[in-house]
This record gives sequence, structure tokens and C-alpha cells, in this order.
Amino acid sequence: MSFISIKEIRTFCQQYTCETLTSNPKNKDAILSFTTTEYGEPLVNYLQNDAWKHDVDGKTKVYLIKDSKDEIAFYFSLKCGLLYKKEMELDQEKEYYVDSIYKIMENTTDTSQHELDGLYTDVLAAFDVKGATELFNIAKSRIEAKKDQERDPSKTTHVAECYPAIELMHYCKNTSYKGYKYTEVPLGFVLFWEVVVPQICRITETIGCEYVYLFAADKSDRSHHRLVDHYRNAYKFDSMTDAVVLKSDYETDCYTLTQDISALKENREGIWKERMEDYENDE
Repeated sequence: MSFISIKEIRTFCQQYTCETLTSNPKNKDAILSFTTTEYGEPLVNYLQNDAWKHDVDGKTKVYLIKDSKDEIAFYFSLKCGLLYKKEMELDQEKEYYVDSIYKIMENTTDTSQHELDGLYTDVLAAFDVKGATELFNIAKSRIEAKKDQERDPSKTTHVAECYPAIELMHYCKNTSYKGYKYTEVPLGFVLFWEVVVPQICRITETIGCEYVYLFAADKSDRSHHRLVDHYRNAYKFDSMTDAVVLKSDYETDCYTLTQDISALKENREGIWKERMEDYENDE
């Protein structure tokens, strides 16, 4: 493989810009010639039938990535999302103690503090100080959750923690686009790091956000998830650990992948270093 200058590729891609779908009336006709692979047909259907209204209504912000000739290379969309952490699942013994603590805290009497002190001694004997403190805090959290539910029974769901996030949707290549010449590096890879990531970073300069996440509709063999592996290797997303995301029926068969916003910024530079090393190894 001949060596391709990373600087040359990144400089070439500075011509690409992204604009919101509805910012230009001409886009309404331009998207009608957008094409993709068989697996991406639902994404094109969304772009051509629903995206305009969603963008106008503010439900989803849809972006077209264009070159200097105003030709559409890709499109993607972003919307606000939320990750959260459920209350810790407890084993039978811990649940017994938390329930006992909860009952005393809930029904305060003149002897409640004495009962709590005695129970704390028992919990401390079964666990260390950190463990005992954790169980008492869980019981307190459940008390607060019950009070919150009583104040607003129809609108409140209590969770341990919430994490502000951005959902990346509909990242899709226009297969009709022929204006990219560096076949050694996929256009989707380049535009993700040089256009999509900077756009996400600009958004996070004005609103608090910890994560970006996506749902990968991987249709490959269950023993080898090619699309999921691609997002992990090329875009540095990974499976969630202790966080939970809200998923609609539409995304039931998709794999949830996340990335820290702070890591996203660092990975933008790191990924090009990896590419440089790959070229050098292939020489």
C-alpha cells in the first residue's frame, strides 16, 4: 500500500461542512437523490419522508454533510438523550438489612434512633464500615423516593443517578456520491471524526453532556457482529456497563454502544495516530 499522508486527508476533508436539513429549502429536493445499500434503506426512507418534519419540529436535528460543490456525501442526526443508573441489586442478606433500616426510618418513634443504633451495630458486624454506610444510604434513598412519588405520583421515576447524553442517529452514506478519492481510508471514518465529532463537541460547549450513544442495527451473523465491531474499532464506541438507556420498540434488536464525551475528544486525535501506525506497518 502506498503511504497516504494523514495531513493530506484531513486537509482535503476541511471542505466538508454540515448544515441542518431545513436550513436550505433546496435540500428538500436534493435528498430525493440520496441512495444507500440495501441494509440502509430504512435510513433513506426516514430522510426522504420524515426527517424534514422532525427537524422543523425540533424532535430531531438532521444534518447533511456536503462537499465544496454542495453535493451530499452523508447525513446524520442528533437528539437529546438520557442514561441512568438503577439502584444497586442486593443479595438476600443485604436486602433484609435495608428493609429493616427502611421500616425503622419510615415509622419514626421515640425509640427509633436507639433501634437504628442497634441495627447499625449488627450491620457493621456483618459488613465493614463502607458496606454498612452503603446499606443505610440505600434505605434513605428509598425513603426519599417514596416521598418524591407521593408528591408527584404520575411523573416521577426514581433512579440512582442520571447522565445527560446525546444520541447519534441515522449515520448514513450516500452511495451516489463520487467526490471522494482516498479509497484507502473509508469516507465514513473520515467524516465521523472530522465533521460529526466536532459538531457534537460544539453542542457540548453550550449544554452539559457526559455521553454520546447510538443503537447499532447489526444484521450480521450472531457469532460475529461486524457492525458492532466496526463502531468499536473505528469510532471507539463500546457496550454499556452500569448505565441504562431508554430504548423504543423500534430499536429492540439493536446493540447499544456508548462513549464518554471527554474520551471522544481525545480519541479524535488518537485515532489518526493509529491510522498512521497502520500505514507504516503495511509499508
